[in-house]
Amino acid sequence: MNMKKTFALWLLAASLMVGIATVGYAQNTTTTPYLGSAPATGDQRAPEATVLAGCLGRGSGADEYALLGPRVQWWELKSDSVDLGLFLDEEVRVTVVKSPENDGTVTVTDLVVVSPSCVSR
Repeated sequence: MNMKKTFALWLLAASLMVGIATVGYAQNTTTTPYLGSAPATGDQRAPEATVLAGCLGRGSGADEYALLGPRVQWWELKSDSVDLGLFLDEEVRVTVVKSPENDGTVTVTDLVVVSPSCVSR
């Protein structure tokens, strides 16, 4: 084999290896919050926030509340950071994350009053 073909084959092999390494690196979805820590696992990632809107009412348990949406949607809410009892029977927009207990309730992280009375009831 002549020198040009050998060089071309080595160049092709090196290009393929760099391409494969780049694709593999791009597929890495774990993040490291700071140097020296272990990669984040699925359980360590921040929960995904969702915005819901509706009329805030009493829930089934102590310190639990229900949000009745405009299309007969209903969510069980709780919160450690927002005093939901102050907003009963008001039209609200809440930012929620799935509760770590995974018991069907969602945890409110932020609340905005849309109307001082419920218009969706």
